[in-house]
Amino acid sequence: MSNWLYTIARNLYLDHTRKSGRHNNQPLSKETEFKDYSTDPQKILDNKELNNLIQKILLQLPESQRTVLILRDHLGLSYWEIAQITGKSVSSVKSSLFRGRLAFKELYTKEELERG
Repeated sequence: MSNWLYTIARNLYLDHTRKSGRHNNQPLSKETEFKDYSTDPQKILDNKELNNLIQKILLQLPESQRTVLILRDHLGLSYWEIAQITGKSVSSVKSSLFRGRLAFKELYTKEELERG
């Protein structure tokens, strides 16, 4: 998919969330879910729980960090491509990605400690 299409999709998403007043407890789209091809029921359940946890944590991140994390770590886009989509410099993308990964790790660790 080309960068301009991601840019349009991102801008439409941001417009929609501003207009609808979307709250941070609503799930993200199916695009951010990890696919599970297992046939083991326990593994499917574990993966679904992990997927829900990842969604929950992503929703707690600022939009700029969440966007960069999804574009880089889930969709595998380059820093340059992400910079083109978000309208940021490559160094800003790298910085947002670093801060987003750090925040994600802290939130994930906190959730795991709370779960026992």
